[in-house]
Amino acid sequence: MGAPLNVIDPDKAAVKINRLVEIAAQLRNGQHSQITRLTLLKEFCSDPADAVAFGLHLTQLARPKAKKKFRPLIDRAVRVIRSHLRRPGSVSREALRVAYEDLWDSQSEVEHHRWAEVRIIHSKEALLAECAMECVLRPWESVRTGYRLAALYAERYDPRYGTGLIPASAVAVEEITAFWRSRVRGRFALRRRLAPGKRRPVGLGRSKQTVRS
Repeated sequence: MGAPLNVIDPDKAAVKINRLVEIAAQLRNGQHSQITRLTLLKEFCSDPADAVAFGLHLTQLARPKAKKKFRPLIDRAVRVIRSHLRRPGSVSREALRVAYEDLWDSQSEVEHHRWAEVRIIHSKEALLAECAMECVLRPWESVRTGYRLAALYAERYDPRYGTGLIPASAVAVEEITAFWRSRVRGRFALRRRLAPGKRRPVGLGRSKQTVRS
C-alpha cells in the first residue's frame, strides 16, 4: 500500500499528475492503451478519505447520464457520502449499508455461463455510486476500490480499439486528472510543478461485469 497524499513526496506526486496529462493527450491524438495505465492512481487512493472524495466526485459527474429509475438511489448515496465526509461517524453504518445494498440490488441480475457467473450492469452510473459506497464501508480496500472507480469511469469500448483507454476516454481521463491535480495542489501547493493540461475538462463526465445500455 502507498502513502497517503499528506506524506507522498511532492515531486513524486507531480510526476504522477503529469503522466495522467500525457495519457489524456495521447488519447486525444488517437492513441489507445490498456486500462491498467491508471494503476498509477493507487497510491493517491491509499488514504480512505481521498478515495471516498474521489468516488463522490466521479459519481456526481456521472449522475446526469443515469437512467431515471437509478437516480434516487444515486442521489441517496451522494447525500450519505457527503455527510460522512463532513462529519465521519455522523451517518450510521446501517444507513450506509442500506444505501450500498439497495444500489447492488438494483442490478443484481446474474447470468450463468459455463466458465463463470456474470453480473449484468444496466447503469454504469449506479455502479460508480455503489463503488463509492464501498470506499466508505471498506476503507481498508481504498487502494483497490479507488483504482476500480477510475477504471469504471474512464473505460470505453469501440470495435476499432477494443475495451480500455481509447480516444473516447480522453475527457474522462482529463476529469480524473483535474480532481487529483486540485487535491494534490491543496496539499502541496504544486502549481508551478504541475504541467497544465493541454485542454481543460469539458463539461460533466456523462457518462468480470457486463454493461448493457
